[in-house]
Amino acid sequence: MKYLGVDYGQRKIGLALGDDGARVAVPFGVIYGGLDEVCSIIKSENIDALVVGLPVPEAHQSDRQFERTGEFIKLLRERTGLKVSVVDEQFTSTEARKVRRESGAEAKEDALAAMLILQAFFDEGPMINS
Repeated sequence: MKYLGVDYGQRKIGLALGDDGARVAVPFGVIYGGLDEVCSIIKSENIDALVVGLPVPEAHQSDRQFERTGEFIKLLRERTGLKVSVVDEQFTSTEARKVRRESGAEAKEDALAAMLILQAFFDEGPMINS
């Protein structure tokens, strides 16, 4: 199966690719569009399943990004009919900055965050699977 990892943000969306054979995620890019552009990439890249990072708030917090991402996941499921797995994306942006700084990676930070989300799925499995 071919997977698309997604680091969702209102202004930009980081993307990564991987498959269940190699179980290695690689940065794909950053888009500044929304759901339509993601759906176009899903089609052009022959994606079989999606892995989206969900910013899980701590118990005492209310997080608007958590709600926005949840709505985006719902729309992705409805529009694509594909399986969407969810992993906790907490600290992926910080880790992506560290990877970029330490390795000199040329990929954009959001694409690296999507790569980390997808790699976490390959390594540990989904937080939520449907």
